[in-house]
Amino acid sequence: MNFSENLHFLLESKGILIKELSAQTGISENTLKTYLRTNCVEPTLSKALLIANALNVSLEFLAYGTEIAENQGKKLPDDAKKLLSATEGFSKEDFHILLATAKAIQENKG
Repeated sequence: MNFSENLHFLLESKGILIKELSAQTGISENTLKTYLRTNCVEPTLSKALLIANALNVSLEFLAYGTEIAENQGKKLPDDAKKLLSATEGFSKEDFHILLATAKAIQENKG
């Protein structure tokens, strides 16, 4: 996954609007929308740090879709690694379907 896909996925999964992320980071909505366009502009390191902090993820997760679990004293379960690997190349529509499915599973458990 690339930066644009990861940012889109994080906003969607956390239920955060571009307007909210803009207010938290001080980065304009137009600039954030530019980052969301596939194969467009990527942020500077300082702006990527602002975004990662606002979304409570590491820079690596934002850039590559993976978390350095060892830094947090944790190890990603094999199933989580398989899931991340399986989502490589997913389109925005694919992520919408995946998120809707995950939400439906959670609702059925509760």
